[in-house]
Amino acid sequence: MICISTIDDIVPLLKMIYHKNCDDIGSIIYIFGTFDPDEITLFFQWHLLSSPTMSLPAHIHNLMWKPKLSLRTPENILANNLKPRWDTNVAFNKSPNREIAERLLSNLERRFGSSSMRWSDLQKRLHTNFTSRTRRERMSDDEIAETNALTRRAARADDNECRRVLAYKDNKKAIDLVMLRDCANTLQKAVMSDGESADEMDEDGIKHVIHIVQPGWRSDECNRFIALVDTYAVQAMGSSANQRIRRITTSVSNSAVPDNISPNFPRWALRDGL
Repeated sequence: MICISTIDDIVPLLKMIYHKNCDDIGSIIYIFGTFDPDEITLFFQWHLLSSPTMSLPAHIHNLMWKPKLSLRTPENILANNLKPRWDTNVAFNKSPNREIAERLLSNLERRFGSSSMRWSDLQKRLHTNFTSRTRRERMSDDEIAETNALTRRAARADDNECRRVLAYKDNKKAIDLVMLRDCANTLQKAVMSDGESADEMDEDGIKHVIHIVQPGWRSDECNRFIALVDTYAVQAMGSSANQRIRRITTSVSNSAVPDNISPNFPRWALRDGL
């Protein structure tokens, strides 16, 4: 059973689907940022699992009205408006949701009745869809904006990690030559994590920038190594690098060395005294 509760749960599944082609992972997660975990789960159950049981949530999702459409053609809008829509101000077992659930259960029993799914299982999946929609609609605009901002920030961090790992893998010999050491154990997620601001405008108010807070526990050599890897990562992006949001280091934090760094992390990458 697939369970998604945080952005960290999404990346491994994306890599399974896209065979570790990381070019689009950040943008894909950005799109998922407009949905809640239950709806994201449906996507991966549909793509990664092929049994009738696992396609059930996706089928329910497709039966229901959607607040946002990828294609807003007149035909799609009309078809969407004809789909059942939960009344999120009423309990699941009260009218009109009770009648909606009964009609949907009839549809689901015809489609999944020959499988091992019980009626109670079908009803449980419907209730999950209802609570997911209710939770989303009760969020304020500020809460949605904050959630989406956190999701985009996490997506950028995962995208940066993926690009850096690939850049070092493809250019290891050249990078190690410049650094005069084997840097293989340096690129760990906890090491590459910088504090980030939300998207902001530059001083001229023209371009978006991201202000970076650099961890104080990293040595100058470690920061030089990461900057070198970033140079190769940007080169690998080709013309699409022009669309990359500029990252500007504005300060250094007094943060402690993360607990989740592996024991083989090199000492030279730590600031003196740590």
